[in-house]
Amino acid sequence: MESLFYNTYSVIVSIYRHIWTVIRAMTTEKILLALKRELKNKSFTYIEIGKHLGVSASSVKRLFADRSFTLQRIEQLCDLVGLDMLQLLQLADEHQSQLSQLERE
Repeated sequence: MESLFYNTYSVIVSIYRHIWTVIRAMTTEKILLALKRELKNKSFTYIEIGKHLGVSASSVKRLFADRSFTLQRIEQLCDLVGLDMLQLLQLADEHQSQLSQLERE
């Protein structure tokens, strides 16, 4: 039983380290751009986003303009577009990889 706990703990720590490495490698801007792309792809308006967050449309605009998102807000927006945080980070990373590849060509 102790071995199973240790193995599970090791896997969780490994996943956490991987996620943390990805987060550190990305800037907040890249993550927010990926989130904005997903919101736009799903045709959400500032009003709809605001209703989901419990704030006004102008507050949503200000959040994006100021890039002043808490982790909780990002999680709420991920929920709105049907993603989890890991998926959002992967999208931001994939988009950055695509941009880097285009720059090399």
